[in-house]
Amino acid sequence: MNIFNLRPFDQLTNQHDVDETELFDVVGQVVTYEDVKTYKQGDDQSVFINVVLEDDQRNRILATLWSELVDQIQHHLTESTDEPLIVVFQHMKAQKFRGNYSVRSCWYETNIWINPTLPQSTEFKSRFPAVRQSNFEPITQTSSQQSYSVRDELDKGIILFKTIRDLVQCTQECSY
Repeated sequence: MNIFNLRPFDQLTNQHDVDETELFDVVGQVVTYEDVKTYKQGDDQSVFINVVLEDDQRNRILATLWSELVDQIQHHLTESTDEPLIVVFQHMKAQKFRGNYSVRSCWYETNIWINPTLPQSTEFKSRFPAVRQSNFEPITQTSSQQSYSVRDELDKGIILFKTIRDLVQCTQECSY
């Protein structure tokens, strides 16, 4: 009996038949992760973490985990180990951001298995030596890109501000 609806990464990265309302499952090796972040909406606050998963074909996909899943995976990310960290996420959703798909957990629906002995993860692990040829790289932590608002960019002088009058004058002088 197969309890999983595993989605190949290339279906998401190549954007084939992606239904953003469908729940599906993914299996992959965690290769990088970012710091835990806090999201505030009104008086509510939640934590999340972004991890990058890699499949046996070296396709990568970003996975965002929310709330209690952060607690479940966090200590596994920081443990020093000589073995790859294989995870199975059940009931994930696809989401498109800036033209690329990633996956995210669904509140109270997503289950996580870490280094499981499930047939799906055992089969997944068995394909690694052929692809990796024993070149295992430990998980790395990456810093997330800092985002600025337009106001921050203007205040810090990151971008140049010109009025319409300045632009008209520039076109007359041929100097932008």
